[in-house]
Amino acid sequence: MRNLFPILLGSVVCLAITAGCQSTPATATPPPTVSAIIEKDFESVWAETRDVLLDQGLEIYTRDKRGLFVAFTPTKRVMIVSPRRTKLTISLEPLTPQTTRVSVETIKQHYRVTLLTYPDWRDVQKGTDPGKGQALLDAIVAHTAASSAGTPQEPKG
Repeated sequence: MRNLFPILLGSVVCLAITAGCQSTPATATPPPTVSAIIEKDFESVWAETRDVLLDQGLEIYTRDKRGLFVAFTPTKRVMIVSPRRTKLTISLEPLTPQTTRVSVETIKQHYRVTLLTYPDWRDVQKGTDPGKGQALLDAIVAHTAASSAGTPQEPKG
């Protein structure tokens, strides 16, 4: 009986060490990205992209004048499942003085904690659908087309 306790204790310690060494694997595939070319200058497309993000009620995390937006959909939680949201990275790239490429990258995220890590938002590696990114890109293209057609738009703050 005396020899059984150290063996059990050693087994429990080995099991705890093995379980504690788990890590989240790196994303194998790049996130889905959709893009479009808009026949307007960079500054106008940047301002209209900001307006569309505000109109759709997205939380703008990063607003960079060099052509980058990072926005999040509202956080959803169903019953006891960890909170989920979608991260949208919008990149603007001036091609010519009157042409701008807009790209939208879509990543699903959930809030969780793993062993030996802090609670944080983690990217979901599978099942990321570019549908929200495509809908946002379509809204940006429609907004820029409406403003170039002369439809008055309200400035957003």
